[in-house]
Amino acid sequence: MWSADEIAELCYLHYRTRLPKQGKPDPDREWTSLAAVVKVESSTQREVLASPGNLQVTKEVVAMGTGTKCIGQNKMRKTGDILNDSHAEIVAKRSFQRYLLHQMWLAASHQQCSIFIPGTETGKWKLKPNTIFVFFSSHTPCGDASIIPISEPENQLSKPVTGDDAAGQSERRSNHDHLGPEDKRKSEKTASNHIIKRMKTDDDGYFSVIPEDLTVQQVSVKREDDTNPKSCECSADMQTANKETGLGRPKEVKLLQSDLRFEHSRQAIQEVQTNSKTKLVPCSAAISWSAVPEQPLDVTSDGFRQGTTKKRIGSHQSRSKICKVELFHTFQKLVTSISQEDLPDTLRMKTLETYWDYKEAALNYQEAWKVLRSQALLGWVKNATEYLHFT
Repeated sequence: MWSADEIAELCYLHYRTRLPKQGKPDPDREWTSLAAVVKVESSTQREVLASPGNLQVTKEVVAMGTGTKCIGQNKMRKTGDILNDSHAEIVAKRSFQRYLLHQMWLAASHQQCSIFIPGTETGKWKLKPNTIFVFFSSHTPCGDASIIPISEPENQLSKPVTGDDAAGQSERRSNHDHLGPEDKRKSEKTASNHIIKRMKTDDDGYFSVIPEDLTVQQVSVKREDDTNPKSCECSADMQTANKETGLGRPKEVKLLQSDLRFEHSRQAIQEVQTNSKTKLVPCSAAISWSAVPEQPLDVTSDGFRQGTTKKRIGSHQSRSKICKVELFHTFQKLVTSISQEDLPDTLRMKTLETYWDYKEAALNYQEAWKVLRSQALLGWVKNATEYLHFT
C-alpha cells in the first residue's frame, strides 16, 4: 500500500515547502530532528468493488514537529503555559492533538469533512473506516529505543567505533548535557515511551469523546548509520506494549525503516561541513505545524513562542499553541459548543474545572494508562500534580 520511503519523502517535502525558514537550523552550524504524523486513507469497500484492482491510497501530513531540547525542572510552571519538552517527537504528538481537536469540532458541527463519525455511545465519536495514522521520525526516538552501548565489556568482541558511530553517540548525549541529574532521569526515557503511550491510550485524556481506537498503527523511522538496526524493536518497553494488554488496542505496531536521510540531521550537516572548524550545535528553536485553518504554524524557543522577552513571559502572546493550557482551552471550547444531552456522561459533571479534573474524569484513559504503567512503563516518572491544577 505504501513504503517507509514514501512516508519519509512526503514528510521531507512538507518540511521543505510548507515550513518557513523561521525556526529551521542554520545549515552552516546547526542541526535538528524531525517527526510527523501522516494520515493514510484507502479506498472504501464500495470504491474497491466499483473499480477492482485500482486501490487508491491518499497520504497527507497532518502534524509535524522539529526540535531537540527540553527545559530543566527549575523552569517548569504551574500555569501550563510552557512547553516542557520540545523534542521533535513530542512536538509532533502535541501538534497531532491540536489537529484532532479541530477534527472533533468539525464532527460536532456535523461537517462531513471530519475524520470522525458518530460512535455507538451517546456523545462519542469514532474514526472513519479505511483511515490510519503513521508516525514518522527522522531518527530513532531518544529513550530505550536509542540505547546503544558506548563501551562493551572487555571479554566481548565489538566492532570499532567509527567516526559516524561516535557522532551518533555524541548526538544522543548532547540533548541531555544541559540538564541536571534529576532532569536527565526524567528525560532519558521520554520520547520513545511517549510514543508507546500514544499507541495504547489517547495520551492526555482530552479525547474522552472517542470510545473506539484512535492509535498510531505504523511507525516509520529513519535510523542513522550509527544506530543498532534492531534497537527500536528490541526495546523492552516496546515488546511489552506490543503484547495484548486487555485494552482493546492493537496488539502490535509495525515498525518500518526508511533509507532516506533528513537534510538537516546532524549526520547530513556534518557531511556538508566536513572541512569546517565551526562547532555544530542543535538548533535552539522548535517548529510545530498542524493541519488546522487558524495559525497552523508555531515556532518556539525555551518553551515559549520565539521572540518572547522575559517581561512578556506569562502573557497570552508568549504561549505556544500546543502548550498544555492552550490545548486545554481549545478542548473546553469544544465541550461548551456541544449541548449537554450530546455530551458523554463523564463531561456532564458540574465539578470539572481544572486540567487535572478533566483528566481524572476521562475514565477510559485512566484505566488504559493504569494498565500500561503496570505492564510496560514501570519506570515512568510522573510530574507532581501541582503542575496540573491550572484552569
